[in-house]
Amino acid sequence: MSLFEYRVRNAAGELQTGVMEASNDESVAAELLDSGLTPIAIQPVKARGALKLDLQVVRTWFRASVDIDALIIFSRQMYSLTRAGIPMIRALNGLADSTVNELLAETIRDLVKLLESGRSLANAMREHPRIFSDIFVALIHVGENSGRLDESFMQIVHYLELERETRKRVKSA
Repeated sequence: MSLFEYRVRNAAGELQTGVMEASNDESVAAELLDSGLTPIAIQPVKARGALKLDLQVVRTWFRASVDIDALIIFSRQMYSLTRAGIPMIRALNGLADSTVNELLAETIRDLVKLLESGRSLANAMREHPRIFSDIFVALIHVGENSGRLDESFMQIVHYLELERETRKRVKSA
């Protein structure tokens, strides 16, 4: 755990500053947002230096999210590519280039970087909790450990389709 300095605006628009202990800046932003505060800047506490505006963190948290349909398409494509025996990094690079959703494409490119640095796919996905849910990551982890990653992607497709149908029913009720 590290210390992070932050600047936020409250509901009245007043500027506030503080320090929070968390595992990463995304955890700090999530906690602040859950508290009804709007993050302006978040950065690790350094021995010296003033707090600087970290626009990259703020942009990441206020971008459009990845909708469930895009995740279903991504999972179906990953099922097909892993089933065909295409190397993971090559498959992900191809999907990043062809994905319409900018946030998903950027996330896939980050997955490639993490894989190239030696991380497993599940651990790489765990770095993007706003995109990949805990169950998504858990199923990928099981698939990697069992040697049946393609089947895990198909299970994710079924799970996401069920979730999409449930959301539709709730909206129409």
